[in-house]
Amino acid sequence: MDELLAELVREAEADEDTLALILGGSRSVGHERENSDYDVYYVRRVPTRPPQRPNVETPWLTLDDLRAIEPDWWTDGLVQGRVLVDKTGGELDAIIERLSRADDVAKPYDAYLNAFVRGKAAARRGDELGARLHAADSLRYLAQALAALEGRRPRFLDRLSGQLGAWEPRFLSILRTPDVDEQKALQRDIAALMEQHGVETHREWQPEQLA
Repeated sequence: MDELLAELVREAEADEDTLALILGGSRSVGHERENSDYDVYYVRRVPTRPPQRPNVETPWLTLDDLRAIEPDWWTDGLVQGRVLVDKTGGELDAIIERLSRADDVAKPYDAYLNAFVRGKAAARRGDELGARLHAADSLRYLAQALAALEGRRPRFLDRLSGQLGAWEPRFLSILRTPDVDEQKALQRDIAALMEQHGVETHREWQPEQLA
């Protein structure tokens, strides 16, 4: 832990109004540059802003806020961060677990299929830009669907590397060259996986649309 973080931790531990400190952003995963700022989430006992420092972003909320908040892009940053201080007696861990969960597979899976179908149509028309953009979009939604299949929200795109298992080489291949046959093969394998888990969203599409 560097000197600044150590100082923030000492201050938080001594401050009765600060209940938790979570390091987010690039520094939480080792992606920082020398001049990267610090994203530090404060969980407060009272609705007062924490002390401000140069080069330190301090998003904050009260513990009551955190208990009530629903998962979204903002909470994803907190969930994917690194807990530095926790004076909640374990409640923070339970809240983070709740905020990391997702069980709606059908919605991102349907969005994947929609982008896949549109990308195929663009490729048939000779629209290279449309085909590439839809292919990339389809994989973004597919990453969300695969995460939801495991009951969790997806990681940020720049933190997905190494998280997709055997799917990752296929994602990379399609992103490099969005070959339609390769995308169709991936869709068939994904449909089989979804069937195994009782997700049949693809059956709502006409077979010729996915062919």
